[in-house]
Formats: sequence, structure tokens, C-alpha cells
Amino acid sequence: MSPLQERIGARSMVFGFSQDKEVVAALARAGGVGILGAKRRTRQQLRAELSWIRDHADGGAYGVNLVFRSGGGSLPAPLPQRHLDFVAQLQRRFDIPAGSTEGSPHLDPTRGSIPELVEESVAGGARMVVSGLGVPEPEVRDLIRAGDVLYGATVGSPRHVKHHRAVGADFLVAQGSEAAGHVGSISTMVLVPQVVDAAGGLPVLAAGGVGDPRQVRAALALGAVGVWLGSTLLTTTESGLPAVLRRRLLAATSDDARLTRALTGQDERALRSAWTDAWQEDGAPPPLQPPLQAQLVHDTLVRIIDHELEALASVAVGEVVGMMAAEETVADLVERLGAGFDGPERA
Repeated sequence: MSPLQERIGARSMVFGFSQDKEVVAALARAGGVGILGAKRRTRQQLRAELSWIRDHADGGAYGVNLVFRSGGGSLPAPLPQRHLDFVAQLQRRFDIPAGSTEGSPHLDPTRGSIPELVEESVAGGARMVVSGLGVPEPEVRDLIRAGDVLYGATVGSPRHVKHHRAVGADFLVAQGSEAAGHVGSISTMVLVPQVVDAAGGLPVLAAGGVGDPRQVRAALALGAVGVWLGSTLLTTTESGLPAVLRRRLLAATSDDARLTRALTGQDERALRSAWTDAWQEDGAPPPLQPPLQAQLVHDTLVRIIDHELEALASVAVGEVVGMMAAEETVADLVERLGAGFDGPERA
């Protein structure tokens, strides 16, 4: 058992990021570590979800993932008319009906303040706070340390390591370019050993392209002490992913996980769709910078999901989607990947 595993108190070094509290709790119950993506939660939402997770985790380990980028605050306005007209044109072209007024919390660009979310994470029993992007300010670092929780950080390049070491990171997550969401340009196979070498002894988890025991063994061979899942959790039975997206993911190939700026304005690996393709056509305006693009397209993306417009539906997903051909429970996934920690398969 690694020192990090002992500190966390987990039976397995399978970490998993999810927007769904049910998935996070299931990971904790299965002996892994569930990480709740909370960057778009309000303080009250996070408090309620962590309370639920604590009640359903059976004493297992869980944490919270936040974004510590600078330049927060209210969303700028107004949106450019050219972009508003283009979205309206796409709504007509694809016959996108009116949707609900409530929207989806997973697409909502608003969120609580970082200090508030860290305070709720500590109070809610999280054993770690993990940076999905950026370095926390001194005030936030003090809150993490005062709460006696671990600080982890996702890195997409070895040059990022020194910034997190300087602020006392306890572990690192090396996320390769095949992963879902906002990624760098270095593949997992190349990134992990470089991060391990730069980490100065800090434990490293491997993220990006992990969905099979063979990939777990590869991560360990590269120097990682565990793995970090994301995409493979989307099609678990506990996931709250809408049915239209679940169907698309189960049928997708690895080639369908493409980089796009159509959803958030940043390069993000997501499921290719008619919506993402439209933003790359001749005459399409360039996607806006974050957070404006998310504000621009939020309502339309909600309509697409509400009305199950399968050809248009997209979600952040990594290249491992090509290996996600069937649903399984979180517990079965953790058990299946656990074989990768036991050494080479016997012939």
C-alpha cells in the first residue's frame, strides 16, 4: 500500500471524477476514491450533495474538484450580435424546439465563490481538494490546510509541476491529451513519466485513456501510483447522464472524441456532433473566449438534450470512448480495473 493510499484510507487507487453524487458515492463504497466535479456548484448545492455523499459512501473516501483559474467574477455582456445570429441560425437549421427554462446544472456557467466551495468541501467530509486548473490563492490554500485535507492538482505538462510543488501539493494527476474536457497536447504515455520525474517524490496518478486493466498496468509501469477515471464513469449504471448521450457514447468510436471550442470556448475533447461540426464550417464565427461561449450556447445545448436530438448531442469525453461498449456498475468497473494492480495477466 502506497503512503498516499494510507493517508486517504482507500482500498483501491482507482480515483474517479464525476458530476454525479451517485457515482462519487458508489466509487467510495467500492473502495476507490470518488471526486465530485463542483466548479459550477453554488455553496448550497455543494453542501447538500456532500451531505448526501457522506450518508451513502459507507465511510469511503471522496473529494472535490475545483477550478482555481484567475479572472473570475460576473460574466461579461453583451454577447456579440454576430454570434447570437449564428446560434439562432443553427436553431432554425436544425429545427431545435424551445426547451425548459430550468436548464442543466452541468452546463450552467455560474458558480459559487472558491473560498465558499472550499469551506463546504472541508465541512462536508472531503478528504482532498483537487485543482482541475490553476493554483489556489494563499487564502484558499490556508483553508485547505486548516481543514486537514489533501491538495491535489491536475497537470497537462511537466512545466506545470513546479507551480503546484511550490504551494505544497500532496499529489499530482498527470492528464494526457486523450482525456475528456480541457486538455493539453501531450499524450498520457509521454506525459506521465515526465511528471513523475519532475514531481520530486510526490505521488502521481495517471489520467487519460484508462479503461482497461492493461492500461492500469501501463500507468504503474510509467511510475504512477494509481489511475484517475472520468469518461468510463459516464456510462455506468449509477451515472445520471441523459439517455440520448448514453446511447451516443456506447455507439461511439475513439475517432469520435474530438477537440472542439464550440461548447466552452476552450479546446475541449468532446463527442463530435452536428453541432460541433457546424462551428467549423466556412462562414461560422470563431467561438468566443470563455466564459462567453458557454453563456452563448447554454440554452441551445439544454434544448438539444431536452428534445433528445441525437445527431446534435455532445458531451466531454476522452478517446477511451471507443472501449466503452457496454454499461456496468461502478463497483464492477473498480473490480475490473483492480486486476491491473495485481501484475501481468497469466497466459
